[in-house]
Amino acid sequence: MDYQLSFLKEQDYPLLFQTFQDAFADYIVDMSGMDEDKLYNRWIKNHVQYRASVGVWDLQQLVGFTMISTDVWQGAPTAFNSATGIIERYRGLGLTQKMVEFVKPKLQKVGIQKLFLEVIQGNTKAIKAYKKAGFEIVRNFDCYKLEPENYHAPDSINDNLEIKEVDVNDIKLCRTWFEWQPSWENSTSAVLRIPDKKIILGGFLEGDLVGYIVYYPAFGQIMQLLVAPFQRKEKVATTLLDHVVQKVLEPTEGVRVLNIDTSDTHTIELLTKAGFEYTVGQYEMALDIANEA
Repeated sequence: MDYQLSFLKEQDYPLLFQTFQDAFADYIVDMSGMDEDKLYNRWIKNHVQYRASVGVWDLQQLVGFTMISTDVWQGAPTAFNSATGIIERYRGLGLTQKMVEFVKPKLQKVGIQKLFLEVIQGNTKAIKAYKKAGFEIVRNFDCYKLEPENYHAPDSINDNLEIKEVDVNDIKLCRTWFEWQPSWENSTSAVLRIPDKKIILGGFLEGDLVGYIVYYPAFGQIMQLLVAPFQRKEKVATTLLDHVVQKVLEPTEGVRVLNIDTSDTHTIELLTKAGFEYTVGQYEMALDIANEA
């Protein structure tokens, strides 16, 4: 089969979205709610670089793509595979590996040291393709969803906690609170880049910010829920979560929390007690490209 690889341009986005719909029509997770604007904004949030992203063409038809994001990640210049999609009839041809090999020299040229991605643990074909391309599993994530009728309100909350909206720049000062690095799509940098509506609520005790929660309405997702280390066990997270569910969400509206590190048993316990149900697991995978020729 004759096909060509090339780097993309932002002007290719309408065609990319059409190919995205075709490629993800049979995906493990239902992607039918991902409209053109939502996907575009998601890629802004993820810092997608179109000129570092790869398309596979069969004559004039775009049949596959890998969308590459870049940022300083864990202290080093890093790339992230925000999406790889291949139309069904073109799968099994090694295109995933070919796109990775195609983009590596460009990433290396600008000092990128690692390329990360996330993949659903049940997507065995994709995992096999990524491992063949040299990726290794580095972390395990769990994803959860709350249906409104399943919410279990806490027996008590912290009545002294003042909750009010805070500016997105305020949470930059809280990065030292993390016990583990959020996933690329949930990072503080990603929150800062969200181009449409986001809700960031801070929890204050005696005027001091002691916790916050980030809710992204377009995706029905809580991206971050973080409490200062010295204020844990004071129901700050419980109170912030309860506020979002009871006062921010519509009565019929559910909410998702994606990519909780499986080592974070405290957050997982908080979510399950509140009625969240596990939906899917993901692997974070990484490819070291710094030392490759």
